Amino acid sequence: MTGREWDELAIGLVTGRHREMAVEDALRRLVSELAIADGHGWHLRLNAAHRIARNPLLEPTMVRVCVDIATDPINQIPEDSFSILEGMGHRYATRTILDALRRPNSGRVQQAGWWTAAEKLSRGHFTNQDKEVLVREAVQVVRDGSPGFVHSAALDVLQRLSTTQAAAWHDTRLGTTTVRSVSGSDTSAALARQLTVGAGYGDSADDPVLAQLTAEMLSHPHLSRRIIAAHTIAATPYRELVGQRLTRALHQRDLQSSAPLATAAVQALMALGDQAAKVLAERLALDSTIPEQVRRTAIRASAHIAHATPSPQSFWHQLIRAAADGSADASAAVYAAGIALRDAELSQIERDPRFPTMARAAATWWLAQPRHARLSAAI
Repeated sequence: MTGREWDELAIGLVTGRHREMAVEDALRRLVSELAIADGHGWHLRLNAAHRIARNPLLEPTMVRVCVDIATDPINQIPEDSFSILEGMGHRYATRTILDALRRPNSGRVQQAGWWTAAEKLSRGHFTNQDKEVLVREAVQVVRDGSPGFVHSAALDVLQRLSTTQAAAWHDTRLGTTTVRSVSGSDTSAALARQLTVGAGYGDSADDPVLAQLTAEMLSHPHLSRRIIAAHTIAATPYRELVGQRLTRALHQRDLQSSAPLATAAVQALMALGDQAAKVLAERLALDSTIPEQVRRTAIRASAHIAHATPSPQSFWHQLIRAAADGSADASAAVYAAGIALRDAELSQIERDPRFPTMARAAATWWLAQPRHARLSAAI
């Protein structure tokens, strides 16, 4: 099924035109395809999932499906399932998020859990008892973790809590400047200005809405918000201008070395990039001198950037060789190969004992996805 057909099916489900359908099986297929979809097809599937999730009669089934997929220990892409749970106030969804913070079965689940917790907090989905759990877990992350997206997301949750609830974390003597240093630095503000200055239409030299979206795209502590901002810009006439400016900025060594900001910038290229951006992402993916976080994101981005030709065989050869000798993130290489439908590379990783066990298991997971579902998810 194409993304548009999923969108039409969702409308039929919420309007009661498909009462005879095996709904849970259909939703499981939809959410599974969403995880491996790309581009416009991903947008349409995500819209279909959220449309279904907002229907009171279908919400319990969607919650059950998303929880099953998000918490499956062999699932390689839990983020999309968590993003659907963000908007659902169902108690089972909320308990699942709290469990992901207390007992995550992977780093990706923990990260997605914190992003989702912040969004659910702003929607009023947590009880006071839940908020006590959030404070306790967030303080633990802030005390024990090094700066990064999980760290900044936990800090953001603490900031969103009321003064009384947040009092516990103030005792840790972690000021709000910690958040700014990770997700709202002067450097990111300067880059946002560089991307938008003089971009306005008509009589306006600047566009305040574009400025706000660009700031969120580069500095919001939650991936889902950064993705939404980037894709919103991509749907406007600003896409080409902002994408080209961002690509030029990422050629600068100073920016490449700033891990959190460069990571967000490379992520944005997935929505805004063109052929030049893809070539840059491929170069960064093979550059062992930049921060590992940036390189890992570039590997993943290389498979997602739209408006570009597929990566050449020489790139895949170099990437797989680097992943085999440990100089590149093998799990990111598996993800890129999965999105790009590179089954030969996935099979090579699955069989080769030089790759980490987790990367080989990830390759097995991708190859186990039904071929028709993977092909369908690409459209």
